[in-house]
Amino acid sequence: MTHRSISVKPINEDVADAIIDAILEPVPRNLIRVAFGRARDRFVYTLTPTGQKIPRRLPAESFDMAFYVRILLPFFSMPDYIRRILAGETVSPAPIVRTPMAINDDGAERVRCAISDTICHNLVTAALNEARTQFVAIETTAETTIDTELVAPPCMPFDMEFFATVMEEYLSLIWLLERLLEGQSPAQASGWDE
Repeated sequence: MTHRSISVKPINEDVADAIIDAILEPVPRNLIRVAFGRARDRFVYTLTPTGQKIPRRLPAESFDMAFYVRILLPFFSMPDYIRRILAGETVSPAPIVRTPMAINDDGAERVRCAISDTICHNLVTAALNEARTQFVAIETTAETTIDTELVAPPCMPFDMEFFATVMEEYLSLIWLLERLLEGQSPAQASGWDE
């Protein structure tokens, strides 16, 4: 039996950076910049003190960072909505999407359902809803043959479970989100500039 090694990596990082740099409002730009860093950090190995690699959940396919940022743009462009969720607003989940371009959405739903913190659960639900909305828009656009950059599909199948795990890791940091929503830079919010 032969084993095929799949090398997954982040792709379209330069396009994602350009999208982020073009965001004029500092709060959404900073929220997305930190989310971008969280996803990119997943591809860097972490070592234990004895030098062993700590396994991290990687995507099943190379991860389209530009599409990831396009998903996050509408979500993080609604800071009042995020504040309402932080204040306790409940978010109902959108249906799981069934398209070849959105893989592992059942796994994403398992990740979402397993989140015990109510606020993080609702934030991840909202982020997944935005991703699912984007895929519905892509399917609708494909049927009408209208193609715009805002609904451009990912260039590789997009791993929704990986997306959910990154979102859970990031959105569980309520203190960081609150500081970013107050207008602090990522360095200020995380304490790097102290």
